[in-house]
Amino acid sequence: MVENPRIENLLKQVQSKITYSKKLSELNGENFNIFSLLQIETSENNTHSRFLAELLNPKGSHRLKNIMLSAFLELIVKPLCDVDNLVTKNLNIQSAKIIVEKNIGKIDNDSKTGGRIDIVVTDGKYSILIENKIYAVDQKYQIERYCNYYKTESLVLYLSLFGNEPNQSSRGKLESGKDFYCISYQDDITRWLEQCYKEAADKPILRETIKQYLILIKKLTGQLTNHKMTEEVRNLILKDLESAKIIAENFHAAKNDLLERIRNSIKKNLEASEYISSYYIIKTADSKAGDKNSKLWFRHKQVKDGTGIFFGIEPFSGWGHYGPDMFIGIIDLDSTHLNLFEKDISDLKILGWWRGVENLQFENSNIILSSMHTLQSLSDKEKLNKLIDSIVRQTISYINRYENTYLRICRKAELK
Repeated sequence: MVENPRIENLLKQVQSKITYSKKLSELNGENFNIFSLLQIETSENNTHSRFLAELLNPKGSHRLKNIMLSAFLELIVKPLCDVDNLVTKNLNIQSAKIIVEKNIGKIDNDSKTGGRIDIVVTDGKYSILIENKIYAVDQKYQIERYCNYYKTESLVLYLSLFGNEPNQSSRGKLESGKDFYCISYQDDITRWLEQCYKEAADKPILRETIKQYLILIKKLTGQLTNHKMTEEVRNLILKDLESAKIIAENFHAAKNDLLERIRNSIKKNLEASEYISSYYIIKTADSKAGDKNSKLWFRHKQVKDGTGIFFGIEPFSGWGHYGPDMFIGIIDLDSTHLNLFEKDISDLKILGWWRGVENLQFENSNIILSSMHTLQSLSDKEKLNKLIDSIVRQTISYINRYENTYLRICRKAELK
């Protein structure tokens, strides 16, 4: 083992700052968050869209009328657009209504129309359409379909954690900043929520609820670190840039090595199961454990490889299309056989390409392998083995419950 006292000293000093920052968070009550406790912090529609919509609603239970909608327009929307934009000039916030998950008709990919818009702000003539993305994947022609709704009388906002653009298949030839506008939770929503917090100063329950949600957003966008601690850590780094560079260069490699060990151990233990080894082929689908949507897929040996239907576990990286939580389900690649699932098992939850998704749990909590706290705790070999055993048991149980359904759907798919 190569010893480097400078690196060890730097790590100890940083750890000291982190420990102090955690104590401050405890004293400030930041560790208590109702959204996190209820495990709804990444639910796009039931948590984020509904909470934002309620704040935007002039007739909302906050009883602040159109104050927060007005702040949204002034702080976020108007700075994006030309001064002559019809929507921002003419939208009547006095009569505006807020609609969550507005149905604009059956999806027609040929005419690029239809769908379900997450949040709509409308006065009956002019509208702001908000597509809300926390982790979900973009749908084909999604932004094009929304931009075609009302056209000149509507303005489309694409809201994501960090202000990313929708993918090419969603936006087509449309241009960001011209045909639609990208906004972020990290900057735009955070700034607006801080203003909402001020506006709710004399309404303690509302004020503190907004504060809780703001803390959640900062958690999802990596902004919860104590500012004083950040400055102190940066100063430590500047004093020894060479050691800091070595640590930075090896951080992701060390984390990904641990993730790969977890995935390989799960795969090995499943292959040691007589039931799984007899009937299933397990593959990683050419993914590394640290990749987005890193996975294990299971294909029954009776099912043809080209069917595109698998049992699967994702994401081992804590970085997936549907949030950081590990889950198990049945994947239907490109939703090729969606009609079969809808007809055969209409009660099975559908999420993008996935069917029947269930979160994997350990010690009564969802498993999130992007959590530094979780990964640190897995340095305890006994705890790591318990986690692996738990995931293996849950996987075998799930496959047992849905195997007949899976095989029935696969047989129908092969006949198409």
